[in-house]
Amino acid sequence: MRLLTFPLAVVGAVVRVPRAISDLAAALESLNRHIGRLADAEQSIARVAGMDAHIVEIAAARATLEELASARPALDALAGAAVSLPRIAEVDVSLRRLAEASVALESLAQSASVLPDLPERLLGLEQRIDVLYESIRVLAEAIAPLQGTTARLGRLVDRIPERRRPT
Repeated sequence: MRLLTFPLAVVGAVVRVPRAISDLAAALESLNRHIGRLADAEQSIARVAGMDAHIVEIAAARATLEELASARPALDALAGAAVSLPRIAEVDVSLRRLAEASVALESLAQSASVLPDLPERLLGLEQRIDVLYESIRVLAEAIAPLQGTTARLGRLVDRIPERRRPT
């Protein structure tokens, strides 16, 4: 009997076949697992596919969402001002009165150039009033004695027959 001699490459290939079959079996098993996971995800994929209209709406709202995102600092500032809103409401009456007085405020603003001189002018006015008060006091002292004299003189004139006052 003759021994068959096979080239070494053939023998090596034959030896590797079982290992390759084992690797193929492992790959097939992994493939089956992944196919199973895909089958499990079929409902989720169908649900996502059904959301196509919603995804289009969200994409259309992107510009608005970006605007809102850029307005966040302003919104945070408004939220911080929420504490002040009741205080602003409390001063509403004062603000209305201030608005009604705007005409007077304009007039006051126009005469503002005179205001720095006002204390000096008031001091001068106070001094003049003091002088007038003193003059009135002197006149009152001078008139007081004359009051009795005029009353007596009036009674004397009333006694003159042709000079009677009509009553």
